[in-house]
Amino acid sequence: MPKPRKELISLEATPYYHCVSRCVRRAFLCGTDNEGRSFEHRRGWIEHLLLEQAKVYCIDIAAYAVMSNHFHAVLHINQAKSKTLTDIEVVQRWHLLYKGTLVSQQFERGEDLREDQWILLRRNIEEWRSRLMSISWFMRRLNETIARLANDEDKCTGHFWEGRFKSQALLDEKALAACMAYVDLNPVRAAIAQTPEESQHTSVKKRAEKAKEAHSPNHPQQQVSELLNFACTDSHPKKNARLIRNVNTASLKIRSKLQEARMPKPRKELISLEATPYYHCVSRCVRRAFLCGTDNEGRSFEHRRGWIEHLLLEQAKVYCIDIAAYAVMSNHFHAVLHINQAKSKTLTDIEVVQRWHLLYKGTLVSQQFERGEDLREDQWILLRRNIEEWRSRLMSISWFMRRLNETIARLANDEDKCTGHFWEGRFKSQALLDEKALAACMAYVDLNPVRAAMAKTPEESKHTSVKKRAEKAKEAHSPNHPQQQVPELLNFAGNPKQNMPEGIPMRLTDYLELVDWTGRQIRENKRGSISEAEPAIMNRLGIDAEHWLYITQNFESEFKGVVGAVNEVKSKISFFWDKQKERRRTAGIQACKLRLS
Repeated sequence: MPKPRKELISLEATPYYHCVSRCVRRAFLCGTDNEGRSFEHRRGWIEHLLLEQAKVYCIDIAAYAVMSNHFHAVLHINQAKSKTLTDIEVVQRWHLLYKGTLVSQQFERGEDLREDQWILLRRNIEEWRSRLMSISWFMRRLNETIARLANDEDKCTGHFWEGRFKSQALLDEKALAACMAYVDLNPVRAAIAQTPEESQHTSVKKRAEKAKEAHSPNHPQQQVSELLNFACTDSHPKKNARLIRNVNTASLKIRSKLQEARMPKPRKELISLEATPYYHCVSRCVRRAFLCGTDNEGRSFEHRRGWIEHLLLEQAKVYCIDIAAYAVMSNHFHAVLHINQAKSKTLTDIEVVQRWHLLYKGTLVSQQFERGEDLREDQWILLRRNIEEWRSRLMSISWFMRRLNETIARLANDEDKCTGHFWEGRFKSQALLDEKALAACMAYVDLNPVRAAMAKTPEESKHTSVKKRAEKAKEAHSPNHPQQQVPELLNFAGNPKQNMPEGIPMRLTDYLELVDWTGRQIRENKRGSISEAEPAIMNRLGIDAEHWLYITQNFESEFKGVVGAVNEVKSKISFFWDKQKERRRTAGIQACKLRLS
């Protein structure tokens, strides 16, 4: 898992930290957008909340600057202040931020407590005392409050900030002074103000105004009360020498902590070809309002759904990945992908290079190889290494989704004339371990427009695989024949048998009948009164009709990382261990047992 922020901040090293939070898709979440709509008042929200929170937390503001699409804060952790707080003061401060517990509320009201309640309360107080001097909790509260206010105002959901805040440890006076000046001069660098004193929503403006009024501006009592005071420096040589030694020791501690920090789990270690080649992937737009579909003001972005569908199918021709099912909705898309390992192994070296060059530039040596030029021995060694790496990437779902999402994000940001995330984050994936899970997931994906009331029947739903398959099946003389199916999609190979050809293990006509029947049940909301004329494939799959209808409407929320009959999950879960076998993807196994076993 990602390293917790509290383990990257060390009070033994320094109490000063520079924190930055940036708005997602940095166009008009603060400031003024391209259409002239002003969101300047949000900068006031941030400034006000930043200063108000500092009164509650044991954290001082040394400097800050609120810009149009991000803000900076130089924070000082006041450990001494935290230690001097009495228990009642800790509880009162915490209740200004959160509800606390029933016991803490009784304590604040002065009610008598039992011994067991005292034990629990003291434990909570110590935890809250540490949180009141935690930069992570300070920034979390601030960013969450601003995000909720902005989303309420915009009548949308999703991220307001690009991600967790960035932090830098300031280990000495030079670093602190340089960082504070950098923060306070942000508006001047951005040509928003000519002088620091004229800059809005900055600490330097507050300090300058207060200094003009003060008789002795350096006196602590005559400085800005909401900000950390400037104090006289100690120039004693022995103390300075000790300070330097402490800073050097602190920097070593910080470096060792960073080296120990474990990076987020790579996607490739959460996908196992030994377990299954089938995976359900989902990507959602950030702040799910109008990045696709039609926004509240009537502006249409429907053409972006066409971008996604076109690129999804075109990429499948280059990668060794087949599309089993897909559906492009207004603010997200689903794809059921099949990793074609056999196809990857049959590619010659020149075919691997040619496919990779359709996606990326490659290297100078690979370009010479494609042109048929002679290569030296050392160039051959380097080229072979690259070819093996590219071969593995051509059957990597992570690289497939990365390329797809990055391309769409660039197109959308160019069209919107902005920067930042288009997608909420990395795609979500679910491993489909058996035929039941695959059939249910494909039906769930293909029926997305029907569930969303965007189409009455699967055949009418735009930007879905089932529409393509249904149209092709109507024209075909033998719709189950591989040569008469949609060439861009993974074929249906027929019912399971010996020497099974590559493809989805069921007949296309059976699947279309199953999806059509399921769509009618969902559309007519026949919960508890299912038609007796269930498709024959339901019996072969061995799934109860009630369970089938439930999972084809709630597949993504019902199941977690691994989906299949419980015996399949138990037999294949070991393939999803990491190298240290520290954890298993067993979340959702009860749902598998109930719905698919």
